[in-house]
Amino acid sequence: MGGDLRHIPVSGLAVIKRRLTAVFIVAAAALAAGGLWYHAHFRESKRAAAEKLLLSIEQIKSAELALWRQERVSDLSLLLDNGVFSAYLRRFAASPSDLEAAGVIRSRLRAFLKHKNYKYAALADAECKVLVSAGEKPEPMCPQLESLVPRTLASGRPEMGEFYRSREGGSFHIDVLAQAAQAGRGRRLFLLLRLDPSEYLYPLLQTWPGGSETGETLLVAREGDEIVFLNDLRHVKDAALNLRVPVTAARLPAAMALNGFSGLVRGTDYRGVDVLAAVNPLPGSSWAMVTKMDWDEVMAGTTRVAILLALLGLALLAALGAGTFAMFRGQEEKAGEMLARLTEQVPGVVYQYRLYPDGRSCFPYASPGIAQIYEVTPEQVREDATPVFSRLHPDDLKSTSEAIFASARDLSIFHWEFRVVLPEQGLRWRLCDARPERLPDGGTLWYGIITDVTERKRAEETMRKLNRDLAEKNRELENFLYVTSHDLRSPLVNIQGFSQNLVEHFAALKAYAEKFPGAPDEGGSVKALLEEKVPAALDFITGSAAKMDRLITALLRLSRAGRAAVTPRKVDMNALMLQVTSYFSFRAQQAGAELVCGDLPPCTADREALNQVFSNLVENALKYGQPGRPLRVEISGRRADGRSVYEVRDNGRGMEAAEAGKIWQLFYRVDPAAADGEGVGLALVKALAEKSGGSVEVSSEPGKGSVFRLDFPAAKDEP
Repeated sequence: MGGDLRHIPVSGLAVIKRRLTAVFIVAAAALAAGGLWYHAHFRESKRAAAEKLLLSIEQIKSAELALWRQERVSDLSLLLDNGVFSAYLRRFAASPSDLEAAGVIRSRLRAFLKHKNYKYAALADAECKVLVSAGEKPEPMCPQLESLVPRTLASGRPEMGEFYRSREGGSFHIDVLAQAAQAGRGRRLFLLLRLDPSEYLYPLLQTWPGGSETGETLLVAREGDEIVFLNDLRHVKDAALNLRVPVTAARLPAAMALNGFSGLVRGTDYRGVDVLAAVNPLPGSSWAMVTKMDWDEVMAGTTRVAILLALLGLALLAALGAGTFAMFRGQEEKAGEMLARLTEQVPGVVYQYRLYPDGRSCFPYASPGIAQIYEVTPEQVREDATPVFSRLHPDDLKSTSEAIFASARDLSIFHWEFRVVLPEQGLRWRLCDARPERLPDGGTLWYGIITDVTERKRAEETMRKLNRDLAEKNRELENFLYVTSHDLRSPLVNIQGFSQNLVEHFAALKAYAEKFPGAPDEGGSVKALLEEKVPAALDFITGSAAKMDRLITALLRLSRAGRAAVTPRKVDMNALMLQVTSYFSFRAQQAGAELVCGDLPPCTADREALNQVFSNLVENALKYGQPGRPLRVEISGRRADGRSVYEVRDNGRGMEAAEAGKIWQLFYRVDPAAADGEGVGLALVKALAEKSGGSVEVSSEPGKGSVFRLDFPAAKDEP
């Protein structure tokens, strides 16, 4: 056949034309379908990215806002948990005219405001009348307190109020309220902390990660049939507590949030602009959060892509394909460059680790930091993870593999420390944290980070070695005390025995000398020996021997305390303290002292050790009373953070702050002339308390008394 179209019949030309037209139409249709599909896919990916961003921002800010609310309530609880402060509050509740109590309360509030981010603090009664205040110029109590007081009484815990604009000056504030004290006749006092949302809350809401022209976070609440915006808005000035819209606005994301809906929505915002939003009612409050972006910004660039596709389709199918490929490659490279810049700043390696159902594994993605962590390149492990596992320490290989399979089986967070042996760096420690997800093929993909913790592990090992050395030194010291005390006991018994013989022989000699009163005595030297020098020397010998005996006995007690086995068990502290106070009741009566013991929570410790500890503390308190003032010794207790805390409080002589750290030293005595003792009792208290899993500390003031605080693990069966 020739190639000249003139030789083709007209009907043949029509067929070719129709075929070419059909091919063109099919190709054009395919191109159009492909272009439409790509455009729709691009729009969907833009929407998915925006949804992921909005949800992430909403979750982060909701968590930060919840933490912020919790910290504000915790600040109030912490302030009221102070025992001394609470005592003054009760005292003021019983007597509002008590100026001293008011002054102490005001000083404590001022000190609290100095270290905490609050603008105002006040103590008010149930009618919202301010009794004591600190901070900025006192403002009239806002009307919302009238509803906040009943809420606080009903819940029995601190409550946070709503946003409120001051009538004087137009500033915003939020109040946190808790019942502070109640007098015997029912008078209640409430502690109020007032904070400025513009100092933390508004900046938290206004920050937006990355660049966005329309993105913003709203905090809204419902008042009657209206929605009130609680923070300033990006597009409306002075909107906080001023901008209000009807709650019936069906497509308004804020209305959806306040009606209980949580998640992603598309609607119309307060400007009437189409937006994509993540909405969420905030638990534990009447507020709701809306995180949104304009729909036009979400879809930015999609119109340009549609025009480009149309132009490329009209120009050339091949160019369209090449352009599409180039665009995909450009986006991929841009995302890769951005991810590379991000991961290069992270210490360690950011990675994806994939475990296939057949047991194969690889690192589909690894940041350049893998070269430092494993001394391999990302390309070496992209298809096969074997080079990484070859770096694991042989003793950690099996346990690490088992931990990986356990995380894959349970989809649990992978947190693992292990050793690697690297060609250049040698033995190193690594810490891995990763979150797994199940893949459609049944495999598992982890997203995580691996960091170098070698220096931390070395520091921990150094600390363990120091603790072992310290324990060994303590054992050596205990053995030394025990052996030395026993070795000293034998010669001391001989000294005491022969000293007694000398006393008896001297008495006989003196009696014999008295039979010869007229015997010659030049200068009275014999008389001085018989009546002064020898008796004084014998008294000194016997007294020193007795003191040495008491000292050795104390050393033996301290040594036995360190060597004795500890048997922790539940101890009924009320029964134990009844035994201790009964033992010292006669001595307290002789000293004119009052022993008072409150209701004590049980704890878990060695009962004999506790008996010795509290006996020593009570005995110590009875020794050092303040002359001219009746002595009072009070034992109290409470539970706090899973511990049983006890106090032995007295109004005795007290001590300087510089002495408080020395009294635990062996043989140290604050005032040796004030009372008998060897300076061992408090050292024994500290040793026994710590060996029983507890701790002891002291606070004291000269002339006012001392408070010894002890804490031990609470009894396990206690709520």
